[in-house]
Amino acid sequence: MNVNMRGFSDCRCFKAVAVAAAFAIVAAVAAPLPVFAEDVLFFGNSFTSSNNIPQMVQEISASKNKPLTTTRVTKGGQGFSYHLLKPATDEALKSKPWAWIILQDHSLGATTAAGNRGDFITNGQKFYERIVAESPTASIVLYETWALSAKHASFKSAVALAPGNPVTTPSAATPSKPGDAKADMEDEEDPSGAKKGSVKTVLFADPAEMYGQIHAKYGELQVILQAKDPRRKVVIAPVGTAFAKCVKEHPEIDLYGKDLKHPSFEGSYLSALVIYATITGDSPVGAVVTKKVNPDRARVLQQLAADITNTHGTPARAVR
Repeated sequence: MNVNMRGFSDCRCFKAVAVAAAFAIVAAVAAPLPVFAEDVLFFGNSFTSSNNIPQMVQEISASKNKPLTTTRVTKGGQGFSYHLLKPATDEALKSKPWAWIILQDHSLGATTAAGNRGDFITNGQKFYERIVAESPTASIVLYETWALSAKHASFKSAVALAPGNPVTTPSAATPSKPGDAKADMEDEEDPSGAKKGSVKTVLFADPAEMYGQIHAKYGELQVILQAKDPRRKVVIAPVGTAFAKCVKEHPEIDLYGKDLKHPSFEGSYLSALVIYATITGDSPVGAVVTKKVNPDRARVLQQLAADITNTHGTPARAVR
């Protein structure tokens, strides 16, 4: 029996090509779609610019394949009221269609030490309206700041452990207000209003009191802003909550710099992890470790940030 071997070979070749083409189609369908970076704008002071937290957020997001491009507008010692008055704020808001805008007020703005806590709510609403008018597609993150170190002179508990320091109480002296003192570079003024060798003003009984006031006011503002338009996402980045949890559960990790208020590299890294998780809804576990942060401690901070933000589900991307 004669067999046409050429025809048989052509048939096998055709089948091979067909199979290869089918695999190529399947691979193309299965391949992930290109991911485009979302633009994030930060407004704040040195609690945002310390160790360049926005840049840390950008690096973390890139390492997790959820890229964010960050820009910051910061001024030491200032908060909402300052930014609302500056042309740079409007320029930044109008510069591009931001996906997320992050708002950080002065560290005392949400506390009784600010004098009038109502200003925090009022100025927060003004900022919201400015965003709606000038960057209408943006979702909003309220950056909850932290209580100062328990060793800071703003606390009665700390001053009591430092003999030789004369003390006044808020009822006997006027506490400093955001913007009262001239900031040096990107520094906030000393919340106690104290200068070297001067009488110190106790503003809080302890860090728990300060954190409680901050946490409550940021929560109140979030509820008010979210109610204005349920379609526009308004969320809290619970950085202050993460600090409180870390201080309690991991005292071996020092989150504070030498001034006992600004963040150390570990503190800045924790802040960035929480902000990243808040924006993306993605767990920060496994993210790149920032230079100057111990890898073992970084893993602890990553898990802590994931627990605080409960990032174990579907990413909550910006609402359009």
